[in-house]
Formats: sequence, structure tokens, C-alpha cells
Amino acid sequence: MRVSTPTLYERGITAIQDQTGNLLKINEQIAAMRRVLTPADDPVAAARAMEVTQSQSANDQYLNNQKVADNTLAQEDTTLSQVGDLLQHIRQLAVDAGNGAYDNTNRGYIAKELRSNLQQLMGFANTTDGNGAYLFSGFQGGVIPFSTTGGASAPVQYNGDQGQRLLQINASRQIPVSDSGADIFMNVKNGNGTFSASPAATNNGTGVINTGNVLDPTKWNAAGLSKDYSVKFRTLPTTITPAPGAGNEIGISDTAAWSATGQSVNVTFGAGTYTVTDKTHGTTTGPIAYTGAPITIQGAGLSFNWDPGAGASFDIGGSATTYDIIDNVSGNSLITGAAPPATGAYPRTYTSGQAIPFSNLAVPAAGSDYGVDVTIEGMPANNDSFSVKASTNESMFKTIDDLATLLEAGVRAGAGSDIDRAKLANGINKALANLSNDIDKVSTVRASVGSRMNEVDGANNLSQDMTTVYKKNLSDLLDLDFAKAVSDLTQQQAGLDAAQKAYTRVTGLSLFNYL
Repeated sequence: MRVSTPTLYERGITAIQDQTGNLLKINEQIAAMRRVLTPADDPVAAARAMEVTQSQSANDQYLNNQKVADNTLAQEDTTLSQVGDLLQHIRQLAVDAGNGAYDNTNRGYIAKELRSNLQQLMGFANTTDGNGAYLFSGFQGGVIPFSTTGGASAPVQYNGDQGQRLLQINASRQIPVSDSGADIFMNVKNGNGTFSASPAATNNGTGVINTGNVLDPTKWNAAGLSKDYSVKFRTLPTTITPAPGAGNEIGISDTAAWSATGQSVNVTFGAGTYTVTDKTHGTTTGPIAYTGAPITIQGAGLSFNWDPGAGASFDIGGSATTYDIIDNVSGNSLITGAAPPATGAYPRTYTSGQAIPFSNLAVPAAGSDYGVDVTIEGMPANNDSFSVKASTNESMFKTIDDLATLLEAGVRAGAGSDIDRAKLANGINKALANLSNDIDKVSTVRASVGSRMNEVDGANNLSQDMTTVYKKNLSDLLDLDFAKAVSDLTQQQAGLDAAQKAYTRVTGLSLFNYL
């Protein structure tokens, strides 16, 4: 092989350039503290590093989402905590309103505070998050969730939807960061949560019903039951002389007034008049103008469902209160299975404070048991009734509005008049039961929020750990072994020096040096 002088020069320059390039590469790696500066340096490591970098970017986004989720849920929890405290305060006001020493003016003050609390609750329900979106409007974060209607049946309406806004907190989990205001504030079961018991608006007696007891939910929820019933009362004298005749009935419409008479009177009818003699106290009232049946004997609390006619006279004494349980859908008695009697006593005797069981019924079969009972205290008047129906949704706002309206009624009636004690007690019992359900609802949602916050914390801890893992993986793939690089740099420098010296020696060769 012939080696020419140009070849010697070219190969010497190429060797120096290669050594210089390698030296430059090591310098760049040391300066960047990275082993892989371009994919060509290590194609496999570069490809793997790209995958790790993408995973790290996704993990960083999850960390941001977790922070947003935690902040939003923390704000919701704080708001619900304030709602719970407010409901506890309102419940205490309801208890105070039942104080027998309070008059209409005192209850009026409570009603004003309740109205203020209602507006405060509206403010909590319309809370926004840090980004200006409403917490409780579902998917419609830009819509004010609650607004006032002024209606008695629904004083506040919900304008949002049933959705829950979600955030992706890791590759496999989307977590709700909001709750629907309808679920929290509007869809709360009334009564005891299974059924609600309430008096008819036309009741005239002193009967006060409790929230009732669910003894066996399975029986109450059995198929075929209407879950829409009424407990109806008849309060009649135990003795009437002479007997009024078939179809005629004397009812006790005012049990308090009847008790005040000593439950023993004589009622005598004249020409267009009647006279009442209290046989217990020896007092006589009348003659009083008689306008036709039915009438209420003032001071004695008796009502006649027929016109006895002039000259009729009755000695009336004692009283007995009976009840029937009516299916409002079929109209039949649950106790007898037949239509309730138009007159006369009902099948069961009422005792104040004694439970009224929905058991030993004739519907749908003899001995049937619906698994619930209610208790009524006081004396229902003739034809008073109390409904027992499956619980329905009632908003917190309506519960507060109804209680305020109840307490305001006595104030509107004017100084010196008082709210009927039984109606007041029934209204307060209803409010207390509903408020307890409201408080339980808020507690349940807060528990769910707390669970989600714990889940976010767990995801955050995992994401933080994954950040460390990704950094280590990238370091293993791309980072420079500094000791080895310095050694390589020294070695490369020595190689370059040798190449330069060799080039100098080779290029210095000439025949003229030997002539």
C-alpha cells in the first residue's frame, strides 16, 4: 500500500478532529451534568426518558388537580360546618318558642330572628369557590343556585342541576369536588324520615301528635300499602237522655270547654232559641238564638248534627273519645276493613299519651301489622284528624319559613290574643323533627366530603412519591457519572495531545532533513 504525503496529512487532521470532538462532547456532558444530550447519545435511554417525562408531566397535572380539589372540598366543608351550626341555633330557637311563659310578642321576636337566619342560610347555600363558581349549583357553576320565590309552599327555588363537578386526581380516579344544592338543602325527608305525622288544619282539640316510631321498616315498606292514612277521632257524650235517635249525633267540639262544665249539662230548645244549664255548677245560659243545625252550644262545647226542634230537652253527661285509622286512598277503615261509620263511636278507645299502633288491622288481612305507631297527647275534638303519610322531601328553607309563619300568626292576631297551644305545639314538633333531619343531612354530606378529602390526601401522597420515582428514573437514564466523565475527559485530553504530537512529528518528516 502506497501512503502518500497528503494521506498522512489527512489522517492526522482527522484523528485530531475526532479527538477534539470527543473532548468537546465530554465537556458538554460535564457542563450539563447529563449523559444523554441528544437521542443519538443513547437511543434506548432517550426513548425511555421521553416516556418517563410524559408520565411525570401527567403526574404534575394530577398534583395541581389534587390541590384544587382539596381547596374546593375544604371550602365546602367549612360552609357546611357553618350551615350545621346555624341549624343547631335555629333548632334551639324552636325549643325556646315552645316556652309556656312566652307570649305572642316573645314569639314574634323569635320569628324575626328566624327570618334573618333564613337569609343567612341562603347566603351559605349561594357560596362560591375561589374561582367564582357556585359550590352548590351542580354542573352549572355560573348559575346562582337558590333564589326566593315568596311562595308559602316553596319559599325558595333551586336553579341548578343534580350534577357533581369532577376532577381527575390520578389516572384511574375522578373525584366529586361539589355537591348538588338540591340534594343538600331541598331533598330532605320530613317527619321521622320514614313517615310524617301532622294534624289537620281544621282541628279544634288539644291533641298534639309526636313524630311517631318505626318499629319494623320491612312491614311499613311491604308491597301494596298506600302509606297514606289518617287517624280520625270522635268525641261523644257517654250519656244522652233521651236518646237522640238513629242518625242523630251530639259531638263534643270543644273538649276544653266541655271539661270546664264538669261534663254534665241540660240543653232545652225553645222557639228559635236554646238554653244551657250547667248541672255541675248550677249556672244557666240563655235563651240563645238558634239558627238551625248544626250548632255549637257556647260554654259547653257541644254540636248537634240535626235540628232537635222546639221543646226538645236533653240531659248530657260524660265523654268518650274513640278513633279509627282510615286509608285515604280507599276510604276504608284499616281496623275494620269497611267504610267508617257515619255516626257513633269509632272502633278503638283513645287514651291521651298512649301509643296508637298500626297493628292488629283488618287490611290487607286479619291481624295485619304496618310496623309503626304514633302517640297523641291531649284531647282531640270531635272530627279532629291527624295524617300519617310516607315522608316526602321538604327543603330546609320551607321548614324555617313555616316555623316563622307559625310564630308570626299570634303577632298578627294582635296583642292579648294567643296562638292555639295545640297548633303551636304540633307546629314546633314538626319543625324540630325536620330540623333534626336537616342537621343529619348536613352531617352526612360533611362525612362524604371528609372521605373525599382523605382520598385526595392519599392520592397526593402517592403522587408525591411518584414524583420522586420519576426524578430518580430520569436521573438513572440521563444523568452523568461525574467521576467517570472526569476520567474520560483526562483520557481524551491525553489522546488529543498524543494525536497533535504525532501529527507534528509526521508532518515534520522530509528527505531534505537527511541531505
